[in-house]
Amino acid sequence: MVDFLRVGRFLAVGVINTVFGYASYAVCVLISMPLWIALVVSMIAALLFNFITYGGLVFKDLSRRNLPRFIIFYAAFAVINYSALRALEALGVKPILGQALLLPLLAVICYAGLRLFVFRAAASTAL
Repeated sequence: MVDFLRVGRFLAVGVINTVFGYASYAVCVLISMPLWIALVVSMIAALLFNFITYGGLVFKDLSRRNLPRFIIFYAAFAVINYSALRALEALGVKPILGQALLLPLLAVICYAGLRLFVFRAAASTAL
């Protein structure tokens, strides 16, 4: 059975995570960090923030033992996202539109991956 409350929390936390990631990147750029350092710093900050928000607010499991799986999943998720964007680009779809078209599918993949691979003990009660 689908836990609609958890899915709702997942979607809300996704918005919060997006705002945090963009804001942390913007702050790094505004304090004159070199672009590559700004990107690395903001990605690390966002990764840890996302682990805390998804783990704590969505799946109610902040165990550090989940962090390696979270990092592995996020790396795989980035590859999936990039590959899908490239496939759409080969079909003539522009990157910004392509990312928008992929959002629903990516949200499902992200939720399933976090639930089944990263936070599987906490999520075993409901989909």
